[in-house]
Amino acid sequence: MKKILIILILVHTYIHAYDNFIDSKSEMAILRYKNDIYIRTSYDDTRDLVQMVYAFYDVEFDKNAPIEFPRTYLIPKTNQTTVNGLLVNALTIHVAGDNAAPYAYDPCSM
Repeated sequence: MKKILIILILVHTYIHAYDNFIDSKSEMAILRYKNDIYIRTSYDDTRDLVQMVYAFYDVEFDKNAPIEFPRTYLIPKTNQTTVNGLLVNALTIHVAGDNAAPYAYDPCSM
């Protein structure tokens, strides 16, 4: 649970601060394209894991500002961390079946 919370905090910070982030020491990269965020981490010797995160950070669009995890992929390590190259030959290993819970909560609106 701590790891998920830390990732959510990092994603939230990243949404408002950066375009792309690549850390070669930890083998982690974050790529942002519009509302889609792709978190790339090492999986094994030949593949990387990519977690797609969809963030409604435009509060006017969705008052609850959910952060969703719609898809998880395994990709070849040779793929580039670019919008066009990241998901080439990707294997989808998880698809979320439902929407995420709200990120923001306003008890006064009830």
